[in-house]
Amino acid sequence: MSDQTDSNQREFPPEILDTIVDELKGNKCALIQLSLVCRDLYPRTRIYLFYSVSLSTKADCDRLRTLLTLSPKLAIHFKDLRISCREFLLSADHESLTVVEPLINITSLSLESIGFLFPKREFCQSVWDSLCSHSYRSIQISSWCFARMDEFCGLMYESPNLYRIETLLVTYPEPQFSPQHPRDHSTRSPVELVIDDISENPEVVLGSAISLFPCPYSLRSVRFLKIRLSCRSPVFLQRLDHFLTLPTTSLKNLYIRHCFGPDETPTTVNLNVSRVENVGIRISNHQPNVSVRFDWWIANFKQVDHHNSIHTITFVISESNTEDEASPLASIRSMETCWSQLDECLASPRLASLTHVAIIFEGLPLPGWEEAKMLLEGKFTRLKQLGRELVLGRNLDVLASEAHRSFESFLL
Repeated sequence: MSDQTDSNQREFPPEILDTIVDELKGNKCALIQLSLVCRDLYPRTRIYLFYSVSLSTKADCDRLRTLLTLSPKLAIHFKDLRISCREFLLSADHESLTVVEPLINITSLSLESIGFLFPKREFCQSVWDSLCSHSYRSIQISSWCFARMDEFCGLMYESPNLYRIETLLVTYPEPQFSPQHPRDHSTRSPVELVIDDISENPEVVLGSAISLFPCPYSLRSVRFLKIRLSCRSPVFLQRLDHFLTLPTTSLKNLYIRHCFGPDETPTTVNLNVSRVENVGIRISNHQPNVSVRFDWWIANFKQVDHHNSIHTITFVISESNTEDEASPLASIRSMETCWSQLDECLASPRLASLTHVAIIFEGLPLPGWEEAKMLLEGKFTRLKQLGRELVLGRNLDVLASEAHRSFESFLL
């Protein structure tokens, strides 16, 4: 019966078999069953079965070590490595992670520490050297503490085609570079950069970004800048403003997610976003913070240069259904003055290049939304008179333009 099954499978064109496997790539159990039914499919299924590995305990490392001991050739199939430092790095056995050393084709790295932030790196040297030897397309680092900026930059030494860097809650106790640091290494800047201003001394990253050296970030290739912003650090905002106004930057897309804080006060530092083509802003629907954020952005847009590049502006007001959060209907009605000011600002001659505006109250279907939408539309008469597209909705699915849609992935 098995021979007959294999014979029947071989009658299918390779394109059909590839399509079947691709459709099931997110279903690990189905891929395993498919591999058992037809051995001819195994070379295809193992591409997905052994693409990603997550290590958060010593047991995870032991399982991977057993797998690679039984089938050493599987090591070349792993491309995505996720290390979440919990139990095993807090234990006496720091050698567990040496299991990653045979994984020679990693292109995506995620490092995260849970529950602790130590200046001392907890990896043994051979593991760290292994992590620094890969050519990455994507690096994501969360809640991590590097002893020096050199360590952070070391992850990118061999990554000339690095596309994305994400650093959230990352600290550098010694932000300066060592004298031996090779500032002219081959790493180019990422195309997409995700940072925050919540970490200790968050301006360190932007300080490096606006320097003349290409390490770790140059300004030549960054086109998507995404920031989780609390506005607590005036120095961070000042360096961000400097970054945005540099004529050598390739930045076209700026996406900012505002973080809500109970002790938050309005910032007096504004941003010059004149060189950016697409601006995306995500705000939590907390009063009075949502009004403060809109006021800040109105002030930013009022200060852009007459010959600015802004084409698309997207506001997303996200809901978390907490008790102190206003309903969308209440927010729309309570912010009538804000909407009128925003309409006047966006319709000004300074923003003549603006073509698309979207305001999304992100959440579940809401009774009375159509009434609220009509009320909101009535506040943007100037934009309508200029013939500019105004999109109002309850989810990001209503966004049609590519610039709008690119904001959808920013869900930090």
